[in-house]
Amino acid sequence: MSVATVVAVSFFAFQKNGEQTYVPRSESNSAQGIKGAFEYYNMMRADLETGEVNQELILQKKAEITSQITSQLNSMGKSGSSAMDWIEMGPNNVGGRTRTIIALKNNPNTMYAGSITGGLWKSTDGAQTWSIVTSFTQNLAVSSIAELGNGWIVVGTGCTFESANGFGGSGSLGDGLFVSKDNGATFSIVKDDSDNNVEYSKGWREFNKLIADPNNPSVVWAATSKGVRKINLTTGELILPSGASAATCYDIALSSTGSMIIASYSSSIYQSKDSGNSFVKISGSGTGKVKDPAGRATLAISQDNPAYMYALMATGSGTFDALYFSVDSGNTWAVNWTNPSQDPFVSANGQGFYDQVITVIPGKPGVVLVAGVTLWIAGPNHQPEQAALNFASPFSPYYVHSDIHHLSWLDNNKLLIGCDGGIHIGTYDGATFTFGIRNNGYNVTQFYSIGIDGDGKVIGGTQDNGTQYVKFEGQNPQAAVRVIGGDGFTCDLSTLLPGGAIGSVYNGDFQRSLNINTSGFSGFVSDISTGDFGGFYTLGALYENDYDWKATGVSYTYTNPDTRDALLPGEIVTVASEVLTGQEFKHALKDTLGPEKSVSFFDKTNVMYAVDQGSAIYLTREVWNFQTVPEFWKIADNQSGINQMAFSHDGDHLFLAKLGGVARISG
Repeated sequence: MSVATVVAVSFFAFQKNGEQTYVPRSESNSAQGIKGAFEYYNMMRADLETGEVNQELILQKKAEITSQITSQLNSMGKSGSSAMDWIEMGPNNVGGRTRTIIALKNNPNTMYAGSITGGLWKSTDGAQTWSIVTSFTQNLAVSSIAELGNGWIVVGTGCTFESANGFGGSGSLGDGLFVSKDNGATFSIVKDDSDNNVEYSKGWREFNKLIADPNNPSVVWAATSKGVRKINLTTGELILPSGASAATCYDIALSSTGSMIIASYSSSIYQSKDSGNSFVKISGSGTGKVKDPAGRATLAISQDNPAYMYALMATGSGTFDALYFSVDSGNTWAVNWTNPSQDPFVSANGQGFYDQVITVIPGKPGVVLVAGVTLWIAGPNHQPEQAALNFASPFSPYYVHSDIHHLSWLDNNKLLIGCDGGIHIGTYDGATFTFGIRNNGYNVTQFYSIGIDGDGKVIGGTQDNGTQYVKFEGQNPQAAVRVIGGDGFTCDLSTLLPGGAIGSVYNGDFQRSLNINTSGFSGFVSDISTGDFGGFYTLGALYENDYDWKATGVSYTYTNPDTRDALLPGEIVTVASEVLTGQEFKHALKDTLGPEKSVSFFDKTNVMYAVDQGSAIYLTREVWNFQTVPEFWKIADNQSGINQMAFSHDGDHLFLAKLGGVARISG
């Protein structure tokens, strides 16, 4: 415990110097929460007659309801009392978590990208601009995309490596596999005739990788939650090949001819040398073997020389393990890179389960790109070397956002990158890479929290993209400015203090700004020194009331400066506000105020800010007083597992949404 305390205190000291460290998202609730999430979805979606979840029936009902609502709104017209119009607020210049991108073979300027909670997107100008595919409405958790030889577009939803547990994780559940046979105009679900009534806990919920079969234009190979599968979209067959495991398959790689296939699982690697007809386990112990993975492993085969194969591995705790390679079609394996002082997974945080990908550089079978938090070059013909910087300026040609999930080649020197910062394109000159961001219109940023002011401006705390501020004005009203780095959580804009703003970073680091348009942010919870520290999700709640008749917390004394004349009842006097820095408080006199006489009155402006500090809730009334360090009072103890907080309209109650119920703090 003493070591933990030292670490925590050191973390806060570092944060208050204005710097941001890299902290991974929390996975602590995944194991506990996912079973409950599955049970909830089964309960909500099961057919009342059969008790089973029929995915096709669900999609049919969704379409019927959407049609009914659209018809009703159209019949009422825009003036109808129930009609509601929505507009996109942005940001359209900030990306979000992207696990898959493809460029069409015959028209590489047309691309599809999948956001893990933002749906399916399309570009027709080589990633210069993006727009959402409005015909794909079935599910937002797009994890994999492939173009078949016949031109069909196949979209997989759900991902093993996301926190789709319903307990604050930033992933969401998939709904299966979908196909468009008309260039994206419509999409339909791919049924498994032998398992149509799918339970969420054991169904086709995760499609981690899709690769088109190079020989059969109707076949896609898939790494799924039911093993490696050969899926024929013409015949409807979902084949588990002979010898292959039906456990969750993490990754799959095919040679250019499809004759060689390798697939990875949580503790094993399988290979097929007969175009996928049969698989054998090739991992294990002994000289010349690739070892059994202890955690996640990703795979690659050179498209120029299929004799070159690669297996990138993380440990069970997500730290870097090793990069294996084979130059004889998987018969023998050797270690190329292991236990480095620096590594792509940032082993201090253990990111290797969340983000991990590998690809062979075209024309160089002995050189690969490997990525996790950062991007590296390695291989038997190349010493490990970092290829991009994740903390450089976004305008730097060497910048690629942290947490990389996808690498694929547009051609022999163009690289498509999907990451937590959206989409990048890299250019390779044979020796070095340069990179550029391609997020124009790609509105998929994940928000943990938003705040609004009275003029339509919005602030949002985002997953891995800091705290973003959208003014909704100018030539690009959806453009955002990042005002705080790191992951962003609870945030607010004041309706009483012009420009007043609150933002936060992980682990209870609350920050405020006197004017978000002109000044920076600084921490304001240093007065809390009892040993309580917030969890990964920083949680606060703001209350503002410009006239609270009960407020008696702040009083002023005003003296008539005139030596001869009195001030009459009804006249307005002003004092500098102690609640809102830089603002004046106005008071209407009730009685005559003689020369050089004084009157006292209360400030009816009531501002409160409550913060969750892990096991206790604290409150201050000085969040908008920048002349002092806000004083916090503990208002509740033993309050853990809080997901959200909200004040009642009159400010007399603070409600806590918790795992297991709702709590109320009154008075």
